Amino acid sequence: MEWNRERLAIRISVNRLDYEEVGQLLASLFTQERPSDEFTQAIYRETEGNPFFIEEVIKSLIEQGQIYWEEGSWQRREITDLTIPQSIKEAIGRRLSRQGSGSIEMLHTAAVLGKRFTFAELVTVAGPAENDLLDALDEASNAQLLRIEGGETFAFTHDKIREVLYEELNPIRRRRLHLRIGEGLEQLYGLAGTNGLLPISGGDGQNRSTAVESLAHHFIEGGDLVKGMQYSIRAGDLASKVFALDEAVHGYQHAIECAETLQDVDKLAKLYETLGSVQEQRGMVQASTESFERALQLVQSPNERSRLKTMLGAVYAQIGDERGRAHLLAALDDLDLQSHPRDLARANAILGRYYHLHADWDMAIQYLERARQIAEPLDEPTVLVEIYAYLAGAYQQSGDFETSMEWARQSIAHGERSGILASVALGEEFLAEDYLATGRWRLALQHAEADCQIGEKIGSLARQAWGIHSLANAYYGLGDLEKALQTANECLQIVDRTGDLRLEALIRSTRANIYADLGEFEAAWSDADYVVQRAQITGQGQLQIWGVDVRVNLYTLQERWQELLDLILQVQSDMGDRHTGQYFLALIRLDRRQDLQGMLESLDRSVLDEEEYYSPWYWYIVALASAYLGDHEDAAVCFEKAIKRFEDREERISLGRALHQRAIFRQTSNELTLARQDLQRAVDLFTQCGAKFHLSVAEKFLQQLPA
Repeated sequence: MEWNRERLAIRISVNRLDYEEVGQLLASLFTQERPSDEFTQAIYRETEGNPFFIEEVIKSLIEQGQIYWEEGSWQRREITDLTIPQSIKEAIGRRLSRQGSGSIEMLHTAAVLGKRFTFAELVTVAGPAENDLLDALDEASNAQLLRIEGGETFAFTHDKIREVLYEELNPIRRRRLHLRIGEGLEQLYGLAGTNGLLPISGGDGQNRSTAVESLAHHFIEGGDLVKGMQYSIRAGDLASKVFALDEAVHGYQHAIECAETLQDVDKLAKLYETLGSVQEQRGMVQASTESFERALQLVQSPNERSRLKTMLGAVYAQIGDERGRAHLLAALDDLDLQSHPRDLARANAILGRYYHLHADWDMAIQYLERARQIAEPLDEPTVLVEIYAYLAGAYQQSGDFETSMEWARQSIAHGERSGILASVALGEEFLAEDYLATGRWRLALQHAEADCQIGEKIGSLARQAWGIHSLANAYYGLGDLEKALQTANECLQIVDRTGDLRLEALIRSTRANIYADLGEFEAAWSDADYVVQRAQITGQGQLQIWGVDVRVNLYTLQERWQELLDLILQVQSDMGDRHTGQYFLALIRLDRRQDLQGMLESLDRSVLDEEEYYSPWYWYIVALASAYLGDHEDAAVCFEKAIKRFEDREERISLGRALHQRAIFRQTSNELTLARQDLQRAVDLFTQCGAKFHLSVAEKFLQQLPA
């Protein structure tokens, strides 16, 4: 469990052995070159290659004298005379039958204690006759049923041995033994009569937080559900404090099962709320909403219901689910500034987030500012986390990246001041996205990595997923398509666990662009279509923008100019000049000279360099337009500006595309040497990036270029 918490363990599935491998294992067990084929076949047939079963069968046959050591080598009876156990349980049972009564009684008690146990725990439950217990432990260890793990800790050599012993106990004895173990461990760890609230110590002299989980298990299995619930809650609390959120979820789920059986409605409502909060922290959005909905069904107090509706609205907002808005509006009807300022502030903040998702950023900022004015005098740290982070997001989407960065840094400072790591992670996320939006890919990588690291530390899948999303976009901006695709797929794997369909749409829009540069347009359109479908289902303005953006890029790369122009004109009233550059390009390729001339004359070039993200693209498109209209001097100047900015940003694929187009322009000007230099450099860049689509186009042109 400690290894899992530290992300140090990897679980590997081990397959059964085939016939040849069974022979190798038997040869190793008997230190022979190779056992006979008939013996190998007999063992393989009965064990089906299960290596643990093979070892247990061999040990059973040796203990029964059917395999024996004679004259310096291993001998056996004839195959027809061998009685080979036909199941693991039978093999283990035969071995257990050779143990003395004291050893068997000790093993039954140990089996209920668990796979691992300490001598102190065994003494507490089995009685004070230490010498008899030590003899029984020696006997079981010599039979390779138990092993010493260091100090005074013992473990079963395989959990199947413990399982056989456990199942041998009749249910009544088993239940009473669990209860006796629970009561004994309470005494051992100084918890009797404390409701499990004191620190755990004693026994082996170590603080053992995992003992709480053991106590919960024993009391539940022993039928004392009140104590089982108390210790399950404490197990969840302890795990939550060290960000072992999966273990915390399990603890609270066990407590809920106890509360349901006890019909303790008040406790059950509180437990569902606590479980929902931990699931939200973990990033298990769907499960979290289900827990909060259950809690809402159980409470009657209007104040409690309004608070839970606000919490539900916050979780639903993470994935853009409109059910959250209804809960928030209902909560606002019951909340007032005097009696519930905290919940009122939070409800306004989350409503601001919903306006953000629908691309109404002015209204989003209004609601968030209203929430901030309520929350800051209260100094409510957990509410301010959402307000500062969502303000960063709203200003980011409205294009005010500097203000967005100010709020992102405020979120980081607030988190460091209040000790809320999630606030720091959110600030890092929005800083990463702001740097992505302004083409500063290296800085975006730094902040995205910080977001991921905090997410791993606090056990938040959501933080990890959003951090990895920014990493994928940063790698894409730098032209590292292989790493960008790998990282995008990692993000989708986490999203599959969290159920965040909004993030899935966003990362798939990124992956569509990656696939396009790789020349895999079928996969690219599959992702693009998914984004469009999600936008249609949710009606969210932000998703609609992503859906248009990715289609615009694919139409451009595939030179589907009329479809591109139609799409831009269709969304122009809602999205303004967001796709002006592609509009220019469509007019060029469709030979709409007059329309292009008018657009170019109306363009205010003085503000182009103020558009941090779009600046190099604007100059690139203006260069193409000027070349098309015959203004070669202006085209040369604009190409130079675009290429210089792409170089400064280390944006290799975009730089390659600009160089490719300047090579075409220089060819028309009969500057063949310079054209070839540009084109060769573009080919080198596309090769480095693995941009197969662009590479194939550039190489084809290079072959056609006159020497």
